Amino acid sequence: MKQQDAWERLVKLGCWIFYRFQKFVHMDAPFSATLKKIQLSAWLVRSGSLPLSELGKLKASLLNTGSQGLWDVLVEFVSSLQPTEGNVKRQWLVDVLQISCVTGFPSTALQFLGLLSGSCCK
Repeated sequence: MKQQDAWERLVKLGCWIFYRFQKFVHMDAPFSATLKKIQLSAWLVRSGSLPLSELGKLKASLLNTGSQGLWDVLVEFVSSLQPTEGNVKRQWLVDVLQISCVTGFPSTALQFLGLLSGSCCK
């Protein structure tokens, strides 16, 4: 019975992944592939399928990307950080602020910083 439940969850996840990839068909191939990886990883972290450390590995890639067409990815990324502890969020805020000082795309980092700051307020 447990194996069947696991199989059903896997099928649902596969359908969701297919749907999310279809959403980005209209984007440029190299740019959209990176965005797909980042957004999918964020969703998998939020669903508990990947550890939070996976987002840390993608942080620099996300924040060193132009903000054009990136809003949904930023929102997904911040949503994945929502259930984390306050200390972890504060460290992310510090890291993003530091990255915003050296990245070629400070507006992306500042948009992310705004979303993350807003998610920390209760």
